[in-house]
Amino acid sequence: GIALGRRQPVTIGSRYDLASLTKVLCTTTLVAQAVGLGELSVDDRLPRSLAIGEYRPTLRDLLEHSSGLAAHREFFHEPWSLGIGERDELIAAIRELPLAAAPRTQAIYSDLGFILLGAWLESLRGARIDELFVERVARPLGLERELGFPGLKPLPATEVAATEVYDAS
Repeated sequence: GIALGRRQPVTIGSRYDLASLTKVLCTTTLVAQAVGLGELSVDDRLPRSLAIGEYRPTLRDLLEHSSGLAAHREFFHEPWSLGIGERDELIAAIRELPLAAAPRTQAIYSDLGFILLGAWLESLRGARIDELFVERVARPLGLERELGFPGLKPLPATEVAATEVYDAS
């Protein structure tokens, strides 16, 4: 959450935006489960349907952020101008980007690699990653109402605790 010039006290009912923790809380946990169940191995390669050109990084490459993929791109700007819900277009755009570094030569904390990793989990399990998280993590822990994805519509700012001050000037 971002404070937009207003202050209000945090209460027991305050909700926090954990978007920056999605990789750790959601994707990495689901990958660990798949590896633990023998559905994936760290040496498995990204499916051909998600390859970057001909390059198919291993699960280890993606988890260690050593795939060579760029850290991020602002796909909501030109030349892409993608909007909310354009998942397939986002995956296609990532797959067309040149690598930022040769594989396994440096660690680049890559949102793009984890987006592909999430798509890999979705193809493996046949469900969206938010659904997988609820089914396999949040619900078994009894946290379905407390920890999850509210959907594509943002929550009202008054419902989310501010965790940083945003100053656009």
